[in-house]
Amino acid sequence: MGIRLPGSGQSRRVRQTASLVVAIAAVLAATPARAANEEIAVAMLLRVLAYDAGLRARVGDSVTVAVPGGPGCAAGDGELAALRRALGKVSTLTLQELPIKVVEISFTDGPSLAAALKATQADMIILGACLAGVVGVITPLTRAAKVTSAATSAPLVEAGVAIGIVPVPGKEKPRLMVNLPAAKAEGMTLRADALRVALVVE
Repeated sequence: MGIRLPGSGQSRRVRQTASLVVAIAAVLAATPARAANEEIAVAMLLRVLAYDAGLRARVGDSVTVAVPGGPGCAAGDGELAALRRALGKVSTLTLQELPIKVVEISFTDGPSLAAALKATQADMIILGACLAGVVGVITPLTRAAKVTSAATSAPLVEAGVAIGIVPVPGKEKPRLMVNLPAAKAEGMTLRADALRVALVVE
């Protein structure tokens, strides 16, 4: 596994694409100084979906997004609660002219997660750090069901989650990170210009 950094010779294209990836932050413009990390991350993850050429082939008449709870996640987990609140704030937006539907799911093992993904018709799940120990259980199911997996920490993306908005040491703004084999296995077709500004795990 290797991580490919964006090329330095694409400065104009990088600036253009970076503006696409972060444009949804305008939704939070009313309170940018107080915006929680989870709000920014969720908004940017959804924005990344907007530039997935394979999205419409996978979804129905809406884009269903869930933040699952599962083994290792305590009741009332602060990160999961913050991610769900963040989703609620952007649920009035659209992706490729499709409405966003937010659902909650929980699971105890692989079969129960597979059943929950099918029952809710989830198109994307955003994983909290509490699920790091079961990424190996989750990602085979998301790949089989063509559900986009996402996270807000680099270790989860390195472990097999498809996309992440991750903090960068010493930088104010988070960064898009893409596990390219995982993203392809889940049916994503991210535009090349988006990949040029991402940290890419190959």
